[in-house]
Amino acid sequence: MEEEMRTLAENDTWDLVDAPRGVKSIRCMWVYKVNYNSVNSVNQYKAQLVAKGYVQTHDIDNDDTFRPVTKIATVSVLLAIVAVKGWHLYQMNVKNVFLQSELAEQVYIVQPPGSLSELNTPAVCQLKKSLYGLKQAP
Repeated sequence: MEEEMRTLAENDTWDLVDAPRGVKSIRCMWVYKVNYNSVNSVNQYKAQLVAKGYVQTHDIDNDDTFRPVTKIATVSVLLAIVAVKGWHLYQMNVKNVFLQSELAEQVYIVQPPGSLSELNTPAVCQLKKSLYGLKQAP
């Protein structure tokens, strides 16, 4: 959780602001996962902050929902070209890729459970960038 909060802070994901009148803040929660290695021992514990975006209403909280997809035919052609040319192919995992997209709408979430600022102030988080779970997340 500490690493995830540090990453969110480094990416300037939100600003703490006073809750605007008449605006409902979206709740969020922590999702935990354990990654195992090939010999079935614990490799890594992960925590991810997820917004409960299912409460967002279309045309009020967001305008568009976008989900990038790739057709299997495109992947097959790419792999065929790589094989024919004898190129090397690498897989890459971009950590916190959703946090790179800027938000056009004003979205507010309650402070994450367990955050230190949660204890000191009744402020909410005005999102600058997308979080997992939001309708705006790619």
